Order: sequence, then C-alpha cells, then structure tokens
Amino acid sequence: MPFDSLKDDEPLRLTVDNSYEQRCLDALIATYGTTRMQLLWDDTEKCITMGKARFDKYCNFKDRKTWVNIVLMQNDVSGLPGHPKWRNKSVSAVMGGSSAQLYKWFCQLQYKQFVVPYKDLLSKIAFQRGRIDSKRLAKIVKHETTLRQAWKDKQFNILPILMETGKTPQELKKELGNTWKVLCKNSLNKNKAVAKAMYNRAGTRQLQVIKLLADKPTTVLETYWDYSEDVLTHVATHYKGSWGKLNTKIGRELSDTKMLAEQLEKPFDALWSPRRMKEEHDSMSKELAARRFSPDKLAILDAVPVKTLEHEGYLATLLDSRALVAEEGNAMGHCVAGYAESVAAGRYLVYSITKDGQRSSTLGVNIRDWNTDKKPYFMYSQHYGRYNRRLEDKHEIEIAEVILKILNKENT
Repeated sequence: MPFDSLKDDEPLRLTVDNSYEQRCLDALIATYGTTRMQLLWDDTEKCITMGKARFDKYCNFKDRKTWVNIVLMQNDVSGLPGHPKWRNKSVSAVMGGSSAQLYKWFCQLQYKQFVVPYKDLLSKIAFQRGRIDSKRLAKIVKHETTLRQAWKDKQFNILPILMETGKTPQELKKELGNTWKVLCKNSLNKNKAVAKAMYNRAGTRQLQVIKLLADKPTTVLETYWDYSEDVLTHVATHYKGSWGKLNTKIGRELSDTKMLAEQLEKPFDALWSPRRMKEEHDSMSKELAARRFSPDKLAILDAVPVKTLEHEGYLATLLDSRALVAEEGNAMGHCVAGYAESVAAGRYLVYSITKDGQRSSTLGVNIRDWNTDKKPYFMYSQHYGRYNRRLEDKHEIEIAEVILKILNKENT
C-alpha cells in the first residue's frame, strides 16, 4: 500500500528562513525528499514494511506518536526540530505524507493481515472490551493448530484453557486427571475466568491454578484472578459471597500475615480460617513491633518543655519511646509509627491527643536545629484523627497552636 502525497516532478516548496528549525527541515528534505518511505505488505517475509521498519505481528500502540517514533528510529532518522509545528512538517517530509493518514492505513493493514485470519477465535476467547488483546492473539497464532482442532470437535468451552497452556486436550487430560472432567463441564465464561487467573503464570504454576480454581464459583475467579495462589486457596475455601467488598481486605491481610510469618520464621497456612488469620496477623504484628520498637524511654526528649498539656477538655501527651509511637499508629490506624526513628533522633515529636480518656487525634511536630548549637525551632507537621480523619472541633485544632507557642517561647 504505497503512499505518495507529492507528484514525482513536484518539488517540496517551503518558505525559507534562517531559523534553526528551518535548517533542520531543509537538511531532512535534502536527505529523504527523493526516497520517500512506502507502507507495504511483504508477502515473502509476512510483515508490514515502512522503509527499514518491520512489523511482523499485531501491535497495540498507545497512540500515533509512538508508532511514528518507532518508524523513525528503525529508519535511523535523526535531527528532527524540537518545535511541534516544525517537527510535524519534518515527519511528513521524511515519511512522504501525513503521519495521521499513514497510521490509519497501517492500522487497517495490520488488522487485515494479522487479525482477520484469526477473528473467529479472537471473538470467542480474546477480545477485551472492544480492544484486541495482542498477547492473547500471539498465543492463538502460536497454538492455532490445537485450537482449530478443538473448534472442529466443537469443544468451544475449553478453548481458553488450550490457549493459555498451549497443550492438547490429550496432554491436559493426562496431567490434570479428574480436573479435566470439571473443565469440560464448565461453561466458556467460567473457563475464561480460569484462564485469566493463569495469565502471567507458567509451567507447574498454571496447572496448580487450574486444579485449584476449576470448580470454584465464577465470582471468586473474576475477583481474585491476579492474587497469589495462597489468597485464592483461602478465599475459595472459606468465603461464599460478597467478593467485591472483601477482596482488598482479604488479600492485604493474608499477604501481610504471610510476610510477618516469614520475618518471624513462624509457620503459615493459607487454609487458616478468617478468624484465625486475623488472630495470627494481630499477634505477629505485636511481636514484630515489640522487636522493632523498644519500650525504653528516649532520654533525648527529656529537654522538651511540654510533656503534657490540657486545653478545653483535651489532653496532649508526649510519646517518649518508640513503642508508644508505634502503639499510637496501630491504635489510630495511620502511619505515625514510621516516625519512631525520627523521634529517637530528635527530629520529630509525637503527641497523643485524648478526650475523656479516649484517643482522639495525633499531632506531629518537626524540630529544626535540635542537634546544633542553635536554639531548636518547633514547626507544625500534621494533626489528624483516627485513619487520618480531618479535625472539626476548633478546640482540638487549637491545642496544636498552644503547644507550638509554648515550645518556641521556652526556647527563644
């Protein structure tokens, strides 16, 4: 499909000036003006060519600019002007016409050559929300013989499994045993969900996922397909519904528990009940926190002039150990525990704000020049309630201002 927007006997005339962009354009015209690229299908090599550029499979480019850059790079084109207007002129001069029209023709050509021959299989197992999945298309091309035979045998529901594994039905039957019977009874959509969970997994891990999920509800498959095998095992064993609402919490809690068990060198079992999983998580979290956050009082905080302060029913208490800072973070559901080392180094202060004996908010204060000869200066950092809730009570907000005034007054 050649493209030539200019007649061979018609020179490319542009207004000449002395700008850098014009000089770049003149140089490109002199180099490529007589040898314009052509967009062609090479039937011998089974690829689309554009000058030296070769495309031998379907490509989902992000946009036209990405395609143009690849074509120019493979054709060793350099020295394009930086200004968008001049750059577009230069690209048109090098490629022999409008890049927008060329890209449109390229997309049409690659669809005709790389997609149409497999469109029946794609529409059955690999189209995603109107877009072509290039990775699955590549798998279909690779395993076309097996898939065509299954299509001929009217085994439509197992096509997604054959596509992902690349194995024949006979090979899978031998390797999977009774699980193969389950897959054959499943609907096409359910096996699509099983195949989706196998995505980005290989070898024995694929077979493990198939055996684990073949008979599980589609809701489990569609929600947890990208989680680890441990999460899939746990959910499939203990939960029967509400997948969308639970997936984030379940996945995070189980992954955290497994990580904690590895750090503490303790046993872990994905088949633990949800109740035990939570108990083990909380127990190991406390044990690890005890190791990381010492309860010893930090002597460096002895010089802080405000240890406690009452204001309009609120009580602010300075947290003077790593353990107290970590405990505040766990109790309030935010990340103040991450400031424990800064507190120990004299760069940060953490106050727990309570009302009627109940935790209400946490105040963080930055310290400047603490470890120098200068007088330290205390600066407001952050003040949030539980789970980083913004404060609404004006008296609770005021307590931060009162503490900072006293801290800086005492050190002036």
